[in-house]
Amino acid sequence: IIKQEQKAKVIAKRISKNRKNAIEKLQDEMESILHKLGMPFANFCIEIHTLVSLNENGIDEVVFMFSANKGVEVEKLSQIISGGELSRLMLAIKYISAQHSNTVTLIFDEIDSGVSGEIANMMGEMMQEIGKNNHLISVTHLPQVAAQALNQLFVTKLTDGESTETQMLALTKQDRIDELARLLAGDKVTKSALANAKELLKSASSN
Repeated sequence: IIKQEQKAKVIAKRISKNRKNAIEKLQDEMESILHKLGMPFANFCIEIHTLVSLNENGIDEVVFMFSANKGVEVEKLSQIISGGELSRLMLAIKYISAQHSNTVTLIFDEIDSGVSGEIANMMGEMMQEIGKNNHLISVTHLPQVAAQALNQLFVTKLTDGESTETQMLALTKQDRIDELARLLAGDKVTKSALANAKELLKSASSN
């Protein structure tokens, strides 16, 4: 047990050193992405505290510190971040990690919740960028994000009163236009919503 603990401590120290070497670059990349995602004053930093004993993360306690507003001191991320801010921060982390990971398939479950408008469009473009090198599946209710996808599926639930079945339907180009229009306008799809949906698809395909 003593020998194994000594080996683990050597590995933990090596991991700790690698973490500390990566912090500055990661902080800069995170802030750059957050600024592009509509948070121009975002301040993101990482603190590493050395622990007395080993745990599943080695000898470090890693704390993410964050501030979204100018002149506001950073605080522990988990205590102050809002839903929309968290969505953008998670996408930034996934965007960076996807460039250094061997993971073939990524699944985002409404990672874009809490955002809309131009920010949603930017997030969709970032997901499209990730999808160039990874197989990315994203569950979303945002038309700006759905339009960026190479393929779009419609998820629906059917029930007979006793059990429920989930179905995934592949959408044709016209189906996509109709569904995007519904996401834009709600149940009452208008001509302007259909035109907007066509423009979204056209714009996404030109990226």
